[in-house]
Amino acid sequence: MLDHQAIKKINLQRYPIALLDCITHYERGKRIVAIKAVTASEPCYRDITDNADSSCLHYPRSLMIESFCQAAGPLCLHSGLDFSTNTMLFVSMSDIEFLEPIVPGDVMEHHVEIQKVLSDAAVVSGVVKVKGDVVARVGQLVIAAKPKHAQ
Repeated sequence: MLDHQAIKKINLQRYPIALLDCITHYERGKRIVAIKAVTASEPCYRDITDNADSSCLHYPRSLMIESFCQAAGPLCLHSGLDFSTNTMLFVSMSDIEFLEPIVPGDVMEHHVEIQKVLSDAAVVSGVVKVKGDVVARVGQLVIAAKPKHAQ
C-alpha cells in the first residue's frame, strides 16, 4: 500500500488538486486500486450554503475523472512507456458513464486496468466504486508519452 506521501513522490499534483489518499492494490503494469475519500471540507464545497439543496453536494464529475486519472498515472509509470525523458499526457477519454452521485462521506475506489501499451501511449479503462457498487465507468483513457522540451 502507498500512502499520500508516497503518492506525492510519483504524481506531480499538489494541494488542492492532489486527490488520491492511498493506493491499496498494485499489480505492476496491469492494474491499480486507489482511494479518494470525499469530505465536505474540500474546496469544491466552499460556497455551499447551509440551506442549499442536497444535490449541491454531488461531487463534481470533473474531479471524479481527475482522481481516476491520478490513479492511472502511477500504473502507467511501469507499463513500458519511457517517462524518464517524456512527459505523461492524458490525451483522450471515451465511453464515460456516471451512474450514481458521490457525496461527502463517500469513499471512491478507482479500479484502473491497462488494456494496451503502444510505443508511445497506453490505453486504460476501469470503474469507480463506492461501498462496492459501481458509480462510474471509464471505457477508455489514452495516456501518451510526449518528449520533454529542453529548458
